[in-house]
Amino acid sequence: MIRRSAFPMILLFPCLVCSTYFFKTDVAAQDLAGETNGGQFAFYDTPLFAEGISHRQDVCDRYYALNNGTMKLEDVLRGIKLHAIFGAYSGSYFNYNNETGIQPYGGIVAEIMDELAVRAGFTWRDSFGIYDVPSGGVNETWTDLLVWSTDTYDITIDWWAKSLPRMNLGVAFLRDWYDSSIILISKQNLADEVGTEAKISLGNWMEPFTWEVWWATIGTILLSGVAYQLIEWMSNDRGDRKFWVWFSDSFYLSAMNATQAYEYGTPRTAAGKIFGFSSALWGLILTATYTANLASLLVTTNDSPLSQIEGIEDITYLKYPVCTWAGTILDSHLEANHASTIRKPKKELVDVYSALDSNECFFAVDTVQGWLEHKSKREYNPACKLQWVGGDRKVSTNGAGFVAKADAGVKCTSLIRDVLDYYLEQLVSEGWIEKAWEVENQRKQDLDCDSFRPDLQALGGFEIQTAEDSAADESGRRIRRLQQEAIQSSGIHQRRRMKAGSKSAASAAGALDGGIDDSQQMELGAMIGSFMVHWVMMAIAVVVAAFQRYRKQKQRKSLSATSKLEGDSSHPALEGFDELEKKNANVSNLELKEQIQVLNRALVSSKTSQTRLMEEQMELRDQIENLSTILEKIVKGKKEVHINGSF
Repeated sequence: MIRRSAFPMILLFPCLVCSTYFFKTDVAAQDLAGETNGGQFAFYDTPLFAEGISHRQDVCDRYYALNNGTMKLEDVLRGIKLHAIFGAYSGSYFNYNNETGIQPYGGIVAEIMDELAVRAGFTWRDSFGIYDVPSGGVNETWTDLLVWSTDTYDITIDWWAKSLPRMNLGVAFLRDWYDSSIILISKQNLADEVGTEAKISLGNWMEPFTWEVWWATIGTILLSGVAYQLIEWMSNDRGDRKFWVWFSDSFYLSAMNATQAYEYGTPRTAAGKIFGFSSALWGLILTATYTANLASLLVTTNDSPLSQIEGIEDITYLKYPVCTWAGTILDSHLEANHASTIRKPKKELVDVYSALDSNECFFAVDTVQGWLEHKSKREYNPACKLQWVGGDRKVSTNGAGFVAKADAGVKCTSLIRDVLDYYLEQLVSEGWIEKAWEVENQRKQDLDCDSFRPDLQALGGFEIQTAEDSAADESGRRIRRLQQEAIQSSGIHQRRRMKAGSKSAASAAGALDGGIDDSQQMELGAMIGSFMVHWVMMAIAVVVAAFQRYRKQKQRKSLSATSKLEGDSSHPALEGFDELEKKNANVSNLELKEQIQVLNRALVSSKTSQTRLMEEQMELRDQIENLSTILEKIVKGKKEVHINGSF
């Protein structure tokens, strides 16, 4: 039976529960807004890479309690002081100062750890250490720091990108909260800013094909000339030409046919028809493929190569240097997977962005999450001129997060990883991490590069504002950002459609499989089919010509043998042959008589014309003599008149 004095407490209990819930929620909201009191200093000052020192705790007793069912996973870390180490270097996500300790807003990693501590029931602010950027010397790289920190502390708090080599070193990665996918960064309108120098290219007409295709083409032309000679020889069409003249004629015809200028005339034999069709088909495919690829090449070379780059393969092909953050996954990934890429490692990430601004590097690599933060910071992008190359393309896709030692038996550190993984999964699924990133970016960004102004085309369409100035127009800013993204996306996809279209044209002409750019040369593997069709049909034509020659020779031998039969007029082949010979002889005599008559007529006509010409010449001569006599008389008369006048 419940005493009457207990009723007030029973009635107050729900209120206490509600107040506790709302208080906890309010504290979490305040923490997310960055209102947590800071000032805590690093408890551990162990030098980096110090040997023989470990702050990693033995939690195997808790692991056994979990296994025997006396504890739940979500409660395993309650009451423990977690020994964590934070990255506190320039550009990290932990806001720590050696003079003031943790800042009131400790950064997103401090916010995540605070939320995990509330949910899992542990503490960390009085038992942590810090580290700076490793020197990069022997055994002092980022990977070396990763191994040392997980050996020394319960957990390492930073954005550590997951990779197979690192996992193989005995490092366990927690649920990722950071998008470490690698992307390319460059200036907007880089081609216009850098400019290009016009170059005279005397050999660009050969670039549509690789050297293998060119040699195969020349060999096929020579082979076609030889095959045509064989067909002519078997068909007795050589005439009285010398061998060199005969060969040069065949080679010339084959070379002209390769340009789709058919010069074989109208073949009379089956072999000639097969060969002519094969040559015409091969010439059609060859010239169509060459024309399509050459047109694509000339159109592409009118633009700067910088304006055509959309991926790391393009940069590697054109041999442009890429600035990287030395020793990090950004640098090691390119070194391992894109060894031909020219890298320029920089010690600090801000130096990478400075190299972009000064055109020391035309391209740089960063993570997706890093770009979303740095694009709106004056220190990294002072004039809002940078862009994500390709719009949405990634060099690699990866995630990053906290790390711990993969230890399931010595100190059972893997248990800490499992518990934090459980609560990190909650934060991600609830959208808590996404909201934390919004707070992080709002606090760190001091530029609004998402505003798009169509009336500021001279400035690239962007209006530079401070974050404070744009706070009053949040909805309008989002609309302009969407407009900007739509325009940029439209331009990117339009370029991709244009590139795909030019490749499709080349593909229709010669089975081109697209490459990294429009001007990729046609390789022999894509052309070998058309060459083989022509080769096979040439072989068939030669075989047909040989068969026809053999059949004619056999018929001649048969007729020659039958002609030796004496008095055998009843032989059908001989009778037919005699009648044919008589008919041919009669026809020849008639034709000869007609030709003689024509010649006689022409001769008579010629003699008549010659007689008329001689008569006309004689008449002309008489007229000239008469004129001469008249002129002499006139001259003599003038002299007499002159003499008489003088007296």
